[in-house]
Amino acid sequence: MLAGWLGMTVEQAQREVSSQELSEWMAFSRIYPIGEFRADYRAASISAVIANTSRGKGQRAYEVKEFMPDWTGEQAEERERANVAGLQNMFKGDNDGG
Repeated sequence: MLAGWLGMTVEQAQREVSSQELSEWMAFSRIYPIGEFRADYRAASISAVIANTSRGKGQRAYEVKEFMPDWTGEQAEERERANVAGLQNMFKGDNDGG
């Protein structure tokens, strides 16, 4: 991820980024997250605001974490099962002459 952020390939980053610089980037990332997590958080924040402006009176406020993707755990396993089932169905169609 850092290599992409720096506009380098992984091989270039391994060659050109010192361990001290890598440590500094890691510290920076803890304070100011970079990459996809931050993008997911921004999208979740916007989603929570929209949901909260649309909720009914007396309905509890939505939290940002409710809109964050679950890349691990039960939801991820359910998505994986659905993806596998979809691929199986797609290939069944191909085997049936489709």
